[in-house]
Amino acid sequence: MAVADDMSLLAGEYALGLLDREERDRVARRIATDADLAAEHAFWQRHLLALIGRVPSVAPSPRVKAGLEERLFGIEERTLWQDLLAPEHRGILVLVVGAKVAAIGVLLALLL
Repeated sequence: MAVADDMSLLAGEYALGLLDREERDRVARRIATDADLAAEHAFWQRHLLALIGRVPSVAPSPRVKAGLEERLFGIEERTLWQDLLAPEHRGILVLVVGAKVAAIGVLLALLL
């Protein structure tokens, strides 16, 4: 990919809000000092506004966002119980429950 293509792609991702905070801040600083990148960013803003018009931005609900992230990136948000019962933790869970049962058994034997 040519340098101009990379710059256009970076400006487009910035205009669409696809960059993480650190990268977004880095690109914003670069736009302030690099006239070519600033021109690319202006191009993307003009053309994106023409495409979407004046539609207000609406953030998805946390549940919808989590579902999208899971499908797109494999990121799965779990509750504490889901995390404890996850297949990768079952061995530890069995060990902890077994230890607790053994400890209760010892305590009962001592008390009776």
